[in-house]
Amino acid sequence: MKVYYKTFARFVEFFGKEGDIELPEGSSVLETLNFLCSSDEKKRSLLFDENGMIRRYVIILKDNERLDNETISSTSLQEGDAITIYPPVSGG
Repeated sequence: MKVYYKTFARFVEFFGKEGDIELPEGSSVLETLNFLCSSDEKKRSLLFDENGMIRRYVIILKDNERLDNETISSTSLQEGDAITIYPPVSGG
């Protein structure tokens, strides 16, 4: 199945602004993020902590709905779904 992803700010430098990836049917959001990081330890360290969990300050959306860290591994994707990855947000 094909899934679309989009990144913002600092993540664009590492993952590209957007793209399509081909995944096995029924892959989870967590599996998708692992796939995006599979070739590069720097990418992995941006999204995942030392325990393999998504860093708590990284914001992940599936089809424009925010996911919490507890549901990322159990949220399945379907053909055409979109994942958005935001870096930490700060303001002033």
